[in-house]
Amino acid sequence: MYKVHIWLVHQPKSYDANIRLDVLSNRFDELTMTFDTTSLRMTLDNLFSNAIKYNIANGWIELEWELNLQGFVLSMRNAQQGLTEEQCSSMFTKFVRHNKKAETAGYGLGLGIVADICERNEWHIAVHLGNKSQKPQISEHGGDYIEFVLTLPHAQ
Repeated sequence: MYKVHIWLVHQPKSYDANIRLDVLSNRFDELTMTFDTTSLRMTLDNLFSNAIKYNIANGWIELEWELNLQGFVLSMRNAQQGLTEEQCSSMFTKFVRHNKKAETAGYGLGLGIVADICERNEWHIAVHLGNKSQKPQISEHGGDYIEFVLTLPHAQ
């Protein structure tokens, strides 16, 4: 059995970047599931990497998950500024980068790889923009955010 401690690996990186990482009220501390661990690790590494790289100064990341009728659903939100719905529609296109800050390394492949992994494993990945004023129950953080929702369906 392989245990995925998805936030522990990225906690030091978020701390170094002065980004607060919160794991919100999850119903399960530990779940046992069968999945491609390499694919899941690559997917989560890319999502965390982007959440850290493209966050705002003194920003935040929130992570929560649940097991529901669709399967295992993981939501990752992070503070962001300036993204548009149009940009979100091309978020999973390879070689597309919406944040072209000189200090941000990368080629725009990470989320394209995530989309490929999800398709190959029959998982679902979605992206949404929001503002905490629309969802004040999520946490005490305020402002604009981007949310990635990864769904791993129940085994057929």
